[in-house]
Amino acid sequence: MVVLRKAGLEDIEHPLASGFNVMKSHSISFKVPSVPTNNDYEIVLFGDSGNLSPAFTIECDEQSG
Repeated sequence: MVVLRKAGLEDIEHPLASGFNVMKSHSISFKVPSVPTNNDYEIVLFGDSGNLSPAFTIECDEQSG
């Protein structure tokens, strides 16, 4: 399972991706969620080790909020 994390909190209620084999998948795709612009988002991969990405920015489209 792949989830978005912000301010140390994982959004496990709304996974970005799930149901894939973490040992066999070389890549996965998911839609960037509509969230407020901020620079402290992280991606968490749950599976074999619980990998955490470096922090990154998501910029919100002005029309989507």
